[in-house]
Amino acid sequence: AELFKQRAQLQINHVPYKGGNAHTMDLMGGRLDMIMDTLTSASPLLKSGKVRALAVASASRLPELQDVPTFAEAGYPGFEVNAWYALYAPAKTGKDVLARLNASLTQVLKLPEVQEKFALLGVRTRAGSPQELASFTTDEWSRYGKVIQSAGIRID
Repeated sequence: AELFKQRAQLQINHVPYKGGNAHTMDLMGGRLDMIMDTLTSASPLLKSGKVRALAVASASRLPELQDVPTFAEAGYPGFEVNAWYALYAPAKTGKDVLARLNASLTQVLKLPEVQEKFALLGVRTRAGSPQELASFTTDEWSRYGKVIQSAGIRID
């Protein structure tokens, strides 16, 4: 939300939540005007009509929400955010162990039943090398570090 606020040059109050679905309950209860959420969390509410998607923060429209524009299409170019998960190991883990873990994860992510389950959750998978993950992680830390610093965000 803070990244959107900065990119769109909007004056909105960011209300941080510690997790769970309290933000969704506050949206439905009229205590919030909008929230940023993942497709996985929002899908049941979108399908039931309890909330309405205004834009998706991906580079292209999502197959599950073909009628919902991207932020760029909605007039906010340059705003793209994707929730992501990664598998990490302790720093001193041997390269052979990392290679086996990576190969196993890649194999599992290719299984049709795994892809189907993730697709039902609105999750896209992408396996990569440990080096790609390290580079991606560094880029994400840099990207969000700038947002955090410019907004003066602190852990309370």
